[in-house]
Amino acid sequence: MNLLNLLMGSMTSQDSVQSLAGKTGLSQKDVSALIQLALPLLLKSMQGNASSPQCGICQA
Repeated sequence: MNLLNLLMGSMTSQDSVQSLAGKTGLSQKDVSALIQLALPLLLKSMQGNASSPQCGICQA
């Protein structure tokens, strides 16, 4: 199982979606859609940052 599938599974669980919807005022459908769009973008950005020579953590 890859990281995206692991995060997607935990973040789109009924409890997580319901909790985020309650905190944001969005519908559960909208929260779920947003998570499914945002997670791949965030992971791709993190991957790019981690492989960059300017990565602060990588130079530690």
